[in-house]
Amino acid sequence: PSPANVLSDKLPWDPPQIDENLLTDEMFAQMQTAGAEVIDLRAGFAAAEAENQQIYYRTDHHWTTTGGAFMAYEAFCEANGLTAVQPDPALLVHVPDFYGTNYAKTKRVGTKPDVLDYYDLPNDMEIHALNSAGEVETETTGLMDLPKLDEYDKYAAFLYGNNGYSVIEGNGEGSILVVKDSYGNSFVPYLVENYATIG
Repeated sequence: PSPANVLSDKLPWDPPQIDENLLTDEMFAQMQTAGAEVIDLRAGFAAAEAENQQIYYRTDHHWTTTGGAFMAYEAFCEANGLTAVQPDPALLVHVPDFYGTNYAKTKRVGTKPDVLDYYDLPNDMEIHALNSAGEVETETTGLMDLPKLDEYDKYAAFLYGNNGYSVIEGNGEGSILVVKDSYGNSFVPYLVENYATIG
């Protein structure tokens, strides 16, 4: 769910917006009819926000690592009979002064920056990309593009942004293919304890 859906009580009175709940219900129904299982995070996110847990960044539309991304991971594990593993708290890194996409669009004076969190996991990731000659080049790196944390778009540090195809070496068993948008970039690192290969 988008922040505008879960945090609708924080929007100005009667803003123009689509009925995301109706569209989500219709999409889920179509997917279930086709045989897919879906995980609906709306009620859990709304309940957590009502208890003042930060699910989304204030200045960005993405999930926070320890809020929305971890809740999505817990829901995924529960739906798939897996054990959700909380990473070692000693690996949690706090990056101050994060101004995200919402701030970039509004530039509201006096906006308090967010703190972007990530777990400094030791797992390797191979990024596969086409070069100008049409050949696939592979680069092995960590899960975070650390220099991006010193730039304006700090969220792009997760999984090196939206690259075309990458493979992460996990600590668990089996493999999983994740087709994602940028919301998945803070979610996917949690899967390293459950799978040996994440593509």
